[in-house]
Amino acid sequence: VAQKVTLGELDFIVRNVQTNEIIHVELGGKLYLYDLEIGGELERWIGPNRSDSLLTKLNRLQEFQFPLLHQPQTQIQLAAWQLKQEAIQQQICFKVRMFLPESLSGYMPPYICAEHIRGYYITLPKFQSSRFEDFQYFLPEKQDWIVDPKYGEVWFTHKQIIPLIEKSLLTMQSPMVWVKKSEKDFETIFIVFW
Repeated sequence: VAQKVTLGELDFIVRNVQTNEIIHVELGGKLYLYDLEIGGELERWIGPNRSDSLLTKLNRLQEFQFPLLHQPQTQIQLAAWQLKQEAIQQQICFKVRMFLPESLSGYMPPYICAEHIRGYYITLPKFQSSRFEDFQYFLPEKQDWIVDPKYGEVWFTHKQIIPLIEKSLLTMQSPMVWVKKSEKDFETIFIVFW
């Protein structure tokens, strides 16, 4: 019995209606934290759990996803659509949400647009300080990390949220925490285990 092998898939093949150009677009999105302990400016953007990086993701898109356009199986489908691979441009649309260490508040790292900075990160001992006691907190599930914090449903006090954060940190997971400072003032932070 022959085994099927999945090569991957192209995210989008689109036509620019103004120029009539055909474009293969790979779409992605992730959250990254800026770690000053890592050398190299782009290498500093890592996942909250230190298991991936922005540079690795971008390289993977270019080295794995883009070559899929040139596979023989892709050529068959392109021919069915009356498209020629040589005429197709390739682009990446990669949306990121980035978090700085709290100590770098107001700093703008090179190569980054201000609109991508969505918050900051701290360690648990810093979060346990009295300056966080007067707010309410929500721990969104990972699939909800892109949701606006104002949609948090069950808010906890500082004292109530700490054991939930500790539980995540024990499993080497850096939780995202939504902070409700008032009915209209929210912020997003990460509590990191590292």
